[in-house]
Amino acid sequence: MAIVNVIVIHGIGDLRKVGPQYSVDLQRNIRKHFGVSDPDALEFHEVDWSDIGYELAQELIVEKQVIPHNEIPRPWLPLRHGVGEMIDKLFGASVEFRRFLLTGVGDALIYRTGRGEREIQYRLIKAILDLRARIGATDPRRPRYVSIIAHSLGSVIAYDVAARLGGEYSELVAGLGLSHYFTLGSPLALFSLLAYREPEEQHYSERGVLLDRPDRSGEWLNFYDQQDVAAFLLTRVYPAQLGVPGRHYTIQDVRVQTGTFHAHTNYWANDEVAREIAKRLRADYEKDRA
Repeated sequence: MAIVNVIVIHGIGDLRKVGPQYSVDLQRNIRKHFGVSDPDALEFHEVDWSDIGYELAQELIVEKQVIPHNEIPRPWLPLRHGVGEMIDKLFGASVEFRRFLLTGVGDALIYRTGRGEREIQYRLIKAILDLRARIGATDPRRPRYVSIIAHSLGSVIAYDVAARLGGEYSELVAGLGLSHYFTLGSPLALFSLLAYREPEEQHYSERGVLLDRPDRSGEWLNFYDQQDVAAFLLTRVYPAQLGVPGRHYTIQDVRVQTGTFHAHTNYWANDEVAREIAKRLRADYEKDRA
């Protein structure tokens, strides 16, 4: 039974080629910087929801063939168009971008449906409840803690689940608190636009993530690469609410370099991300092993 537990949830994109252990590189790098050889000191729990909505996306791509094929440009096209189409034919940029939209933005659209939201959130909630039972975190007077690492759309899913479990369903997780929240390439700023609802409804950014350590050591680190167009700064979008227990923190936007061509997916292999996360987890280990 590990002292430090971390739940990991992925975001948009095609993980089916990677397999269930999509975060293995990040786990390895975190363990390296964590610096404790005891295998029971730190444990990761992955959540995989990539199969939800997969068949719908594949139907569009394979059966309905909605992605245009790159063809050799017609000889009578103006030069500027012909050169552009030839480059696209050679590198396949438009095909890959459309595929990204279907597997990426498509995932977000599926999540915004009632069925998609229920099924995807259930995967994360089940992982949290299974962990709570496994480590015996049932006594609010002697709480255990978990941290969450969430990539891309996974940060939105985890945000929504944390808000629910910190609010109307808090009894389900009594005895298990949230220590840290780490977001990688997060589009949560976009989802704050969901505030465009009825005036009496709670603003999306006010739902918040409650960090439960009584010493207020919990942190929300938001990692972003400037070339990752799906990642946004969050400090001013989800500000601290000093009068609300668990909302004392200010989100720290942490700039990292994940690369030009795979900026949105290379957080999993980025050593700086792993080092900053490991630093917080090691501090938790020193407090909780006593």
